[in-house]
Amino acid sequence: MDKNSILLYTSDYEPVKDFSLEEKGLLFDAIFEYASTGNTNELPPVVLLAFKFFRMHIDENNKKWNDIKTKRKDAGRKGGEAKAKQNVANVAVNVNDNVNVSTEVDKESRKKDSPKASLSDRNQKFKDELTSFVEQYGKEMIRAFFDYWSEPNKTNTKMRFELEKTWNLSGRLRTWERRSNEKR
Repeated sequence: MDKNSILLYTSDYEPVKDFSLEEKGLLFDAIFEYASTGNTNELPPVVLLAFKFFRMHIDENNKKWNDIKTKRKDAGRKGGEAKAKQNVANVAVNVNDNVNVSTEVDKESRKKDSPKASLSDRNQKFKDELTSFVEQYGKEMIRAFFDYWSEPNKTNTKMRFELEKTWNLSGRLRTWERRSNEKR
């Protein structure tokens, strides 16, 4: 399956809406030339500046697309092609809705891993992930963070952090540190 589309954002129209028709035409041609071939034509400075924003979005979306294709290919090799096709379809819809692709894939992998590993194994894995942050944040803060986020639910099947829709360990640690500094 080859990518035969590009995603344009309505928010990118505001900076270029006052361009002349000629400038809009040059920008439009540049966007499609870049999306099709990866090349750009020589552009007037003001059009080039606008094009750089579109190019950034095209590059980001192409990277997401390639990541999805790679995951699909890997899953197919492991016998999960039907599931991979479904994930790609789900993610493709989310890309068009401008939703973070990694969230959908991460949810799927978390669902798959949860039943396999026991709560104590996942607890240990979480503890191991936190160890690399001890030097940066200190033992006491990491311990408090671990105690809070590793608390199991009532049925002892998941820890508090596993119940979150999104989870970025380094981001959560930064927030935890900032909030603990505000309390002082």
